[in-house]
Amino acid sequence: EKINFGIGTLLGTTGYLNQARGFGGLHWGMVSFGDRSKNITFSIGYSYLSLGVDYEQVIYQPGKYYPVVDQWDNSYIPNPTVQSINKVNDPLTTAPILGIAGIAPVGKKASFICDAMLLFGSRTQTNYSQNQTIIYNSQGQQDYLLVDPALTTTEKSSSVNLIFMPGLRFQKTENKAFQISLAGIIGRNEMNSYSFPLPMCSWFYKF
Repeated sequence: EKINFGIGTLLGTTGYLNQARGFGGLHWGMVSFGDRSKNITFSIGYSYLSLGVDYEQVIYQPGKYYPVVDQWDNSYIPNPTVQSINKVNDPLTTAPILGIAGIAPVGKKASFICDAMLLFGSRTQTNYSQNQTIIYNSQGQQDYLLVDPALTTTEKSSSVNLIFMPGLRFQKTENKAFQISLAGIIGRNEMNSYSFPLPMCSWFYKF
């Protein structure tokens, strides 16, 4: 009677924002020990997110592009010839999740709650790069524009985020409960560490 299992799924898109190109999902399983008033729950899940913010990158034909003299006898470096326009897709961010949560009564109608989730995020992005260098002659004038071949690189990034949500739940009946949580996020990636608060209020109703 005091061991329970559960599975869940959340799916969503950005809707009318960005023409619903962004999407994400969260799938998890859990096991709980205890009863309704006092329990502890362990969970494991998998999440993914794509904001759907794609962009196009122009790749130019490699080579030398010499100055062109206009009618005022001024020279300038012409724009290089476009070889292709590549579409760069927004990479998918994935994150396995480990979670632990619990509740314990602190009065007749109030209970202490705590929920914590550890997310191990990672993403792989393809980038295109191409150098353009203006070469000058001995008189300091522009000689020609040198366009190097395009390079394709793969950039991998990762982060670890802890979502910590302690709070209080007020419940008069089995069908209704009000909950306030002083949640916060602590994270770290390759560049720096960060943290910010995320307070929440929730109202539960059992149909």
